[in-house]
Amino acid sequence: MAKDNQFVKDIADIETDFPQWYTDVVLKTKLVDYGPVKGTMVIRPYGYAIWENIQRELDKRFRATGHQNAYFPMLIPESYLKKEAEHVEGFAPEVAVVTHAGGEKLAEPLVIRPTSETIIGEMYSKWLQSYRDLPILVNQWANVVRWEKTTRPFLRTSEFLWQEGHTVHATEEEAMEETMKMLGVYKEFAETCLAIPVFTGRKTEKEKFAGAVATFGMEAMMHDGKSLQAGTSHYLGQNFAKAFDIQFLDKDGTHKYGYTTSWGVSTRLIGALIMVLPFFWMIISSLKTAAEVNTTPPTFWPKELVFENYVYAFEKAPFLRYFCNSLLVTIVCVACTMFTTILAAFAFSRLKFPGRDLLFSLLLSLMM
Repeated sequence: MAKDNQFVKDIADIETDFPQWYTDVVLKTKLVDYGPVKGTMVIRPYGYAIWENIQRELDKRFRATGHQNAYFPMLIPESYLKKEAEHVEGFAPEVAVVTHAGGEKLAEPLVIRPTSETIIGEMYSKWLQSYRDLPILVNQWANVVRWEKTTRPFLRTSEFLWQEGHTVHATEEEAMEETMKMLGVYKEFAETCLAIPVFTGRKTEKEKFAGAVATFGMEAMMHDGKSLQAGTSHYLGQNFAKAFDIQFLDKDGTHKYGYTTSWGVSTRLIGALIMVLPFFWMIISSLKTAAEVNTTPPTFWPKELVFENYVYAFEKAPFLRYFCNSLLVTIVCVACTMFTTILAAFAFSRLKFPGRDLLFSLLLSLMM
């Protein structure tokens, strides 16, 4: 018990310092650790098992909607980023660049993948020939590097894991349909598998993805009342198609530019799981075994779940314990009332005396 109490003391109060509480929880439960390079993280086996579960469930949904997996290089010629003006301007502050390799200076600097619209666009321009090749529906599971100034495990790090879908379509309508369809896939996944309620909608011009015509986001409300961007789906129009010459020969014999989309979610979802679910964990705090816990949303905790750690983490939230206790008392009271009502009805049905129905109605109203 002394060890248990010490665990609680090492975690900040969830109500007075929620950001520190979150950091304490992901570190103490061995989901993640800090990497040796500033802003990086080491995803430990427990945390990576959750990511594997996320991958498995999302991959099923991607395949069901006709997408295939591929992999593209993480080193991108710097000139590729410069082909789309808005894109390079938006990502320039976050880009990490390789200038030397093999003891020599490179002829052209190489950007470490911040996102893959450019290199995938270059490849699509080679692969796409005819309208018969459309649509191109490809997803990539990869890592990306964005040199963030302020970082926090899972939520914002210099390197993180994600999936990024990239598609090409013959018409604007088909591309927009794809954009909204994948946003819907994310929403269904978040609410069904992660038990995270989300809001979806269009981002403002200032918030949209660099180089996109329109960006649609999925926002989750955290315990502290702030929203967390949990996923995005971008309609890119013909911006990248024109920048990388993604053309196809249409049915009418003319060459036309394709319409492209991109969409992605990342290991940020693991952070969202922690930040949005104190209520869920407290409601099931009476469960004793890992097997029982795994049957309760969210469904993504690995089998070797050390549930006690989460119970300790939430002991610093007394109002949550009060909520759960009140809920239990309410359930017991309702059950007792129903039982008493049924018992009284049965007893009165066996008795015959003047005024029985009137007395029964009076007693029933008092119990309700």
